[in-house]
Order: sequence, then structure tokens, then C-alpha cells
Amino acid sequence: MAFALGHYLNDRASYSGFDVSKNFVDLAAARFRQKENFSFQHVDIFNKMYNPNGKLQAANFTFPFQNNSFSFVFLTSVFTHMLTADVINYLKEIRRVIHRDDRCFATFFIIDDEAERLINEGRSTLALTHRLPDGCIVENTDVPENAVGYRQKDLHTMVEAAGMRIAQFHRGQWPGRTRFLTYQDVCLLEPV
Repeated sequence: MAFALGHYLNDRASYSGFDVSKNFVDLAAARFRQKENFSFQHVDIFNKMYNPNGKLQAANFTFPFQNNSFSFVFLTSVFTHMLTADVINYLKEIRRVIHRDDRCFATFFIIDDEAERLINEGRSTLALTHRLPDGCIVENTDVPENAVGYRQKDLHTMVEAAGMRIAQFHRGQWPGRTRFLTYQDVCLLEPV
């Protein structure tokens, strides 16, 4: 997303991002070294898929930004690799750093009745069939963060508990749908 925004944002706007992958951060920082309004931080958060030696826990990580410091927050293919306690914390942190009247764009694997049916019929690209004790549904119990889904009602509960609501929802192609916006499910979140 930074690559697309690098051509869109003018000098009055800024982009601040963080990631658990040092390689991704280094690549982005090198690519945008001439843009003073773009910054990238590596955070050493544990993720069994992307940072198995991480020292911090996402469930109690505080974003390195001040309250109400962003007009737009986006996470693409982030929540699809995070367990329940981690998602709950990130949603609360997003609510903390976003302005009251602004939005968050986030992608998920949301398991509604249609997605569940398509998974059971073997039409999905992901076999999200293993429900963990925390409520999330994963494809691989050895490396659960490989692909993580959430029941639709559970996601709504987590979003509402963070002080937000799902303003828009667009279904993704991942479970085998023939009509979709993009591969992952897309939610536009807003503070309440």
C-alpha cells in the first residue's frame, strides 16, 4: 500500500507504518528514502508465521503513535495472520490513534454461512476448519498465523468492543465466491 500511496500523497500528507517483518520495513525504507513524509518502523512482535523469534506480544503492544494522530488507518493482510487477543488489542489501538470522524480499511477472512458452505464443499482456497480455544478459525494448527479467520458475529463483537463499527463490508473471493471485490474480505471501520 505504501508503494501506491507514494504516488498519491502530496508533501502535506504523511505515511507512518510498522511491521513485524524487518525485511519488509527495510525494503520500504530504502524505496522511500527520498520522501521525508514517509516513515517505517520494525516492531519485534512475535508472529509464528512472520516473526517467530519476536520478543513482544501483539496482545499488549501499544502502537508507537499518539492519540488521534491519524485520519486514515489501513491494514491489508494483517488481521488474516493474527489470533484473537492480538486482533482485539489492535482494534483498540486503532480506535485510540484514529480521529473520531475518520476511517480504517482492514482485510479479514470472515466466515459467514456462505463461506462456511463453500469451505465444506472444498471450493475455498483456504481450509479454515480448525477452531482454536480463543474462537478464531485457522487452517494450520502448527502455524496458526498462516491463515486466520473469524466468524462474522465474533468479528462484530470485537469491533464493537473497541468502540467502532463496520460501516461497509465487501466479500472476498477466498472461499470460492464468484462475485467479490478482492481476494480477502474488506471492512471499512469507523469510530462510534
